[in-house]
Amino acid sequence: MTCECIDRVVIDVTDRQQAFIDEYLIDMNATQAYKRAGYKCKNDKVAEVSSCQLLRNPIISRAIEEKLQERSARTEITADYVLTGLQEVAERCLQKKPVMVFDKVDKCMKQATQEVEDETGQVVEASVWTFDSTGANRAFELIGKHLQLFTDKLKVDGSMAVTFAGENVLEDESTS
Repeated sequence: MTCECIDRVVIDVTDRQQAFIDEYLIDMNATQAYKRAGYKCKNDKVAEVSSCQLLRNPIISRAIEEKLQERSARTEITADYVLTGLQEVAERCLQKKPVMVFDKVDKCMKQATQEVEDETGQVVEASVWTFDSTGANRAFELIGKHLQLFTDKLKVDGSMAVTFAGENVLEDESTS
């Protein structure tokens, strides 16, 4: 049995629970952490259910949260750090880069061009540019998920007072 000290309160956890906490922090996979911690289970479904019960244990969940905060402080990787990095990736991927082609006559690389119509309807030669749309889209997707811009479920928090008007609106069937 080991003791976790969280907010100056000593919390007793079993050796196997401590192993679960340590294993969970490796990959945040509760089912695999349950099995690696030495718990016996018939199959993955049993491990999944049992590991969820462990995660709902307030002592274990508090210990995990404390360890995550310690790791975040130690590594200095925070949500701000990740979001700033994603923003930089998106901006970098959106920078236009010239499309280069080999000119067989001059035997050198030149920027590709193509004929396009300008605003007046005249055909002009324009430079061809590219950017990393895949990288930009992925960065924006991750930022959007963090900001919950793409949620299919509606998250509702709060409370509401409910008042019932009228007396005996529902009558007991035995009195009918």
